[in-house]
Amino acid sequence: MSSLKLASRLDQIKPSITLAVTAKASKLKAAGVDVISFGAGEPDFDTPAHIKAAARAALDQPGVGKYTDVGGILPLRKAIAAELSAVHKVAIEPDQVLVSTGAKHSLYNLFTALIDPGDEVLIPAPYWVSYPDMVMLAGGRPVILETRADDDFAVTAQQVREACSPRTRAIVLNNPSNPSGAVYSARRSRRSPRSASRRTCWWCPTTSIASWCTATRRTTRSPRSAPRSPSARSWSTACRRPTR
Repeated sequence: MSSLKLASRLDQIKPSITLAVTAKASKLKAAGVDVISFGAGEPDFDTPAHIKAAARAALDQPGVGKYTDVGGILPLRKAIAAELSAVHKVAIEPDQVLVSTGAKHSLYNLFTALIDPGDEVLIPAPYWVSYPDMVMLAGGRPVILETRADDDFAVTAQQVREACSPRTRAIVLNNPSNPSGAVYSARRSRRSPRSASRRTCWWCPTTSIASWCTATRRTTRSPRSAPRSPSARSWSTACRRPTR
């Protein structure tokens, strides 16, 4: 029996380090070892009862269980647009919001839509482990920008300028950073994309904390994770919206 031949695009993709660490921690716990897992970020208690109750109640609503709009149901997009408009003091319309199953889903869609083979995407380190692989799956080349503790693990405008090339297509700024927890100041948040904007470059700011996300240019797409109550990690959703 011949083995299944996988697409060559998968040759560069590595298994998730996060899941590997989580699996190893689970194995050690099952063996009776007292271990603290630094893998998947989630609490050690169950999803709160009121969240479960709300999900069960939602299933009893008329029309639930049918196919929905690919971009997200209109009531949800209206609520997201209203919240973003109030928080960021800009006018966001529901048709400018796209709902996905998480910020990484939105980023993957963006990379697939924006990147041609050989295009480069700037990714400051430390970064979430999925970013480079998503770029490579889209045919692009991740360009890693190393950061320093002296700079609060924030990429500098000079680094962005020096890393930009004719093939640079996007820069990903994760703010607050996952995993370092570093937060870009408002000044730094403006300077890095300005450095990249001298070329045909998209700024893709992402956030792991729902209350903070910045966008400054027309060529910005902002994946934004929805707030999750404690231990509601698998109930994740995200929205993406353009700036004007």
